[in-house]
Parts: sequence; structure tokens; C-alpha cells
Amino acid sequence: MARKKKINPILKVWIDSKEQKFVKKSKMFFDNKKIPNEVKSLEDGDLKILLQTKEVFLIERKRYDDFAKSYIKKHLQDQAIRMNNQYKYYCCIIHGDMGDIRRAAQYDPALKRIKQSSIQQMYQKMELIYKCPCFFVENDAQYFNKVMELSNMLAKANGINTIVKTSVQVKEHPELSFLMVGNDIGEKTAKLLINEFGSPKGVFEASRDELKNVSGVGDITVSNIKELKEVFEHGKKV
Repeated sequence: MARKKKINPILKVWIDSKEQKFVKKSKMFFDNKKIPNEVKSLEDGDLKILLQTKEVFLIERKRYDDFAKSYIKKHLQDQAIRMNNQYKYYCCIIHGDMGDIRRAAQYDPALKRIKQSSIQQMYQKMELIYKCPCFFVENDAQYFNKVMELSNMLAKANGINTIVKTSVQVKEHPELSFLMVGNDIGEKTAKLLINEFGSPKGVFEASRDELKNVSGVGDITVSNIKELKEVFEHGKKV
């Protein structure tokens, strides 16, 4: 007879009620993990993580095209300011890829000018200026896994042991995760880069020939890494 999972006594999640499709997926995930959850109307964010009944972490979920539109209209910046004033921990998880922007651009001319480098600059400014960490995921499985990874990190920061197991095996490096989401390199190649050069900084400082010596890295990937390095260096001067 299979053992029943115990209800998690530490973690609780509030799910924003606005997007019914997202609500259904979220409830299925958290119910499967035996994590107590409630659907509520949240003023900001899509998920609110509570540890030991305290509201401690707000997560905003955006599709690529929604992230770009919200940034252009300055809605995202205003929201980040509110979250910064109300929450110690908050972040934005960006879901999808450039295909979302290309499809949305058929109906929204403002998005036709948006390129991958534009998204890089937007999320870099969100982190540097508005203090809102951004993470990129490709699908729902990665999204919920990221939520659990962040919840575990938050628990440890508050003196609580790991609360939910995740399938994450690699430490998050936002600079490289963006390239992964952009489909320029996969997780395997990202791991090889980190193992070879030790850190994102090491990857950025490597020469083109050194990068191309890594399995799976070609001219296009090298060019994207160098372009991203320039974006980050520019952002740090803002």
C-alpha cells in the first residue's frame, strides 16, 4: 500500500485568481506536492509564498511578450516599486521565448521593434535599478520547479531546512540561463561552460577560441555570449 504524502506544515501558497488556466495548473501542482494552497485576489503578483503563516515572498509571472509590453508601458517598473516597499523578497519569472513576442507583434505594432537584446536590457535594468530579480524558464515544469527552488532558498535564509525536493541540479546563473531560454545553448552546454570557466564572469572573460573549445559551442553561441557581456557591462554603468 502506497504511503500518503504528509501535508507540508511550513509552506503555504496563495494563488492569484485572475488567470483561470494558471490557477488550475497551480492547484494541480501544489495539491500533488501536498502543499496547502488557496485561490485569492492578489493586488500584486501571481503567487504569494508563506512560510509558517507569514507572507514573505511574492512571485510575478510574465510571458515574454507580456514582460516586454509591461516594461514599455512602465507598469512593471511601478509594480516593482510597490513590491519593494511591501516585501523583503520578490521576483519576476519570465516564461516562454522570442516566439511569443513574434506572435504577439502581429496584433501589437509596439512589439515589432523588440529583439532579444532588448529583453536582455529590460531585465538587466529591472535587476539593477528596480531591484527585482528576474528568472527565465521555457515551460510550466521549469516554472514550478523554479518556484520550489526559490521557496527552499527562502526557507534556508529564515533558518528552516529544505521543505520541498526539486529537480534542479545546477546553481542558477541568470546570465547563462537567459542564453538557455533563448535556445542558443542547452542546459548541458551551460553546465560545461560553468565547469570549464568556473562562473559567468569566467565565461564572459574567455576568448572566442577558448569558448569554441567547449563541446556544443559554435560561432553563434560565442557571438551571443559576447553580446550579452556588453549588455551587462553597459547596465552596470547605468
